[in-house]
Amino acid sequence: MTGLSQSLIKYVRYPLLLLTITYVYFIWDIYSYAIQTTERKADVAIVMGASLWGKKPSPVFRERIHHAISLYKENKVGAVIFTGGGSYGGGITESESAQHYAMQFGVSAADIYIDTLSSSSYENLLEAKKIMQQEGYSDAIIVSDPLHMKRIMSTAKMLAMQSYPSPTPSSRYQGINSQLLFLLQEGLYYPAYLLLYS
Repeated sequence: MTGLSQSLIKYVRYPLLLLTITYVYFIWDIYSYAIQTTERKADVAIVMGASLWGKKPSPVFRERIHHAISLYKENKVGAVIFTGGGSYGGGITESESAQHYAMQFGVSAADIYIDTLSSSSYENLLEAKKIMQQEGYSDAIIVSDPLHMKRIMSTAKMLAMQSYPSPTPSSRYQGINSQLLFLLQEGLYYPAYLLLYS
């Protein structure tokens, strides 16, 4: 090994080690936060958007919606905000699809608000905050998948939203492979959000 190669390894080794340790820390932080949930009531539930299958909520999105419906029927929230402006070529946004789905399960149309503009998790919460301010709501329970909650709640804190976590207990990310992939992705997205929006 040449002297140049040894020098490169010397200078690269420690930054790589530091990055690896930092990444592992974020992974652990996300994983350990995933079990946190609130038992308190709030004015409204905010459901984080997810993809559609045609015009219907995907299995991941559907379970988030069902959890919000449960919160509503248990009188833990008085209204629901569905977020997500993506349409995926189906001519209907994520939030509109969620609205139609929830109404089939007994959620009153008068208690549903939709955000049809957002295209990211940050925008989901930003648009939900605008709706809350317009309607006079002061606090919210945020619904998403467990491994998504750390990033979402950190984003809500950045936006000065009074909010509480309620991960869906029936997340479709059940298999080891799907959970691991989601966790590894969040390990990158979470610090990126902190850098971009804090």
